[in-house]
Amino acid sequence: MRFALVGSGRCGTSLLRRLMNMHPQLWVHGETHWLPRMYEYAGMGLCQTDALLHIFRQTTHTNGERVVPVRDAELLELFGKTPEITVRDFAEKIGRFLAERHNKTIWADKTPDYGFFMQQIQTIWPDCKFIHLIRNGLDVAKSMSKHDGFQWILTSGEATWCTASFNRYYSTVEAVEHPVAAYAGRWCHAVNRIRDEATRIRPETYKEVFYEAILADPAAVLENIAEFVSIEPNGDWLAKSSTVINLAKLNAEIDKKLLASLQPNEVNLMKNLGYI
Repeated sequence: MRFALVGSGRCGTSLLRRLMNMHPQLWVHGETHWLPRMYEYAGMGLCQTDALLHIFRQTTHTNGERVVPVRDAELLELFGKTPEITVRDFAEKIGRFLAERHNKTIWADKTPDYGFFMQQIQTIWPDCKFIHLIRNGLDVAKSMSKHDGFQWILTSGEATWCTASFNRYYSTVEAVEHPVAAYAGRWCHAVNRIRDEATRIRPETYKEVFYEAILADPAAVLENIAEFVSIEPNGDWLAKSSTVINLAKLNAEIDKKLLASLQPNEVNLMKNLGYI
């Protein structure tokens, strides 16, 4: 894995993934979630391939669909003659398979919650880099409050989707409504947790990128990211990036009523990040 896009959720990683996937060499996974579970099970050693396949199949979205769209027949073709495998080699096979499906040569991942597991992932891939996407906490909170997945995860108290998507707790715990300010707490915790995790990986492999900067000048941000992750800053790719940007989402106004309802640590983080 070349790099991973991480963040609080509802922070713009899907937009950045879309932009990155416009690059002629690069394929970025959608959310996978299964790496921490696989590492917990197997560490760095060989293990039965069937055990990792079970984790792969068991990890789903809330609608029950696998998080990674690889069919059983394709899994059999990839792993049928491999009784034992490491987590790294398993993930590399899946990553290369999907990259080749899209005629790409480099693969990466977009799982926001992997920000909590960067040290672990860098144990698997020592050269893996991490792009932490940060967005205004007020906008994140509003977006989370309208998303059934975050309504559920706030109700359940789960730290990340990586556990929930495997154990499928969402099928037994019913989400309840929460005030928007509660989601700002979720945002604050995630940003601080990822920054804390970053202290345990090599500094040169961690980069913070602001969602608002992508909206304002996508080509400049992508060129900077390209240098960071060692991919060619293709001119056509940079030129096309602005065509998918919705400037209406570049909200310059602060919701003062919501800001007034935040906890002191949340306000301090907003100040630290330059949003207020």
